[in-house]
Amino acid sequence: MNKEISPIPANYFSTLNILFMSLLSGQVIYFIVGLFLIQSGNINGFGGMNTIFMFITPVVVLSSILASKFIYTKQVAEFDKSLPLENKLVSYRTASIIRLALLEGANIFNISIMIITTSYFFAGLFVIITTLFFFNRPTKEKFIMDYEVSSEDAIKIIS
Repeated sequence: MNKEISPIPANYFSTLNILFMSLLSGQVIYFIVGLFLIQSGNINGFGGMNTIFMFITPVVVLSSILASKFIYTKQVAEFDKSLPLENKLVSYRTASIIRLALLEGANIFNISIMIITTSYFFAGLFVIITTLFFFNRPTKEKFIMDYEVSSEDAIKIIS
């Protein structure tokens, strides 16, 4: 029996998911530390800064969310779909990391502002960004759809 060796490492998407979980856990740990600091009363927020950050933070967060979507879509659209599967995988990994990094940056900024102002409004933004982070998790299905993978390659990926 000649078993064809798949060019896709068996753990390719597992590795992407480990990266995803690492980025997510860093945000969650920072958020928990921020909540602990606020709850313990060990920090005094800059109350006067609260007003300005109420306007700046949503703009920064929204800009990061839109940039992550725009950059990912642009990278996928400009990619030559006729290239081999290995090239598609590399492009998908790069695009996914950039998208997740932009969302993580927005969340880290948001948590930092939450700590500075000691305002729980920013905890709500954390929940929203984290939800978007989950929706942008790299998956085999998204890869197959976004990169228009052939049916033969899709079977290699899924199996």
